[in-house]
Amino acid sequence: TQANDNGDVGMVQFGPCGERWCGTLVRSFHADGSEFRSPNHGRMIVSDMRDEGNGAFSGGRIWDPGSDKTYSSRMQLSGNTLKVSGCIAVLCRTQTWLRVR
Repeated sequence: TQANDNGDVGMVQFGPCGERWCGTLVRSFHADGSEFRSPNHGRMIVSDMRDEGNGAFSGGRIWDPGSDKTYSSRMQLSGNTLKVSGCIAVLCRTQTWLRVR
């Protein structure tokens, strides 16, 4: 994920959930690179994303652990970059997540 206000980042593992795609928080790191155990490990961060083809995903939801709110979401995958948007009505906030191998 993109760093939060504290500089912490998370690793989200994506996989199928029924006919859609979901992402679960599996690891967390402080800004200095040290790993820590988040109380949100194992929580679904991204849910119900529909694969639209050409790297586009839509119709899903994203949960923000910092605010404990869930937003409608869409994503665009291009190479090793995933643009993730959380939206309320027409107002969206987008983060850039990087693929980890």
